Amino acid sequence: MISALTAPVTMDEIKDIVFSGKPNSAPGPDGFTLEFYRATWNVIHPQLCKAIISFFNTGFMPNQVKATAIALIPKHPHANNVKDFRPIALCNVIYKIIAKIIANRMKEVLPYIIHPSQGGFI
Repeated sequence: MISALTAPVTMDEIKDIVFSGKPNSAPGPDGFTLEFYRATWNVIHPQLCKAIISFFNTGFMPNQVKATAIALIPKHPHANNVKDFRPIALCNVIYKIIAKIIANRMKEVLPYIIHPSQGGFI
């Protein structure tokens, strides 16, 4: 299981995430969505993959990549109280790709380290 978690990230793994996510999800502070990354894949994939692989090799992520905006979305019309809003985090796509790679790898391991009765814990 350790080798699956620590295996080098591949370009195919990154491409699968880019092309399987919701294309028009909310953009992060940089203003880009997965749709932009899909439309420009042939041009940007070498630099994108290099940046993501570099993160997994060094553990360093530039501040611009991890920048996140918080937005409050009203749960119903005419919301006027804090409890009437739902907060969402608007992360940059590169950050979302990295998080998805980690989540996909952890998904394979979690059933072996967490008992089914602890599912609510997750």
